[in-house]
Amino acid sequence: MVYMGWVLIIITAVMDIISSIFIKEWTLHEKTYDLIFGVLALAVSGISFAFSMKYFGLAISNVLWNSFSTIFLAIIAIVLFNEKL
Repeated sequence: MVYMGWVLIIITAVMDIISSIFIKEWTLHEKTYDLIFGVLALAVSGISFAFSMKYFGLAISNVLWNSFSTIFLAIIAIVLFNEKL
């Protein structure tokens, strides 16, 4: 059942990335639906993170989630939003 922990961590990271993209879009265009989708995705991310702690504990779950999110968000920020590191 450890694979379920990995599934939850991946869901957490993906939803965190999606929420960050929508919230960034909201800051650029101020469309309310971007903010709503961003907050909803962040809520799903938080819920899946909470469940992932059943399998990995707090420290490991947090490190995995933050590592995945940071790497992919850096790439997305550079490619989609033309940001510099």
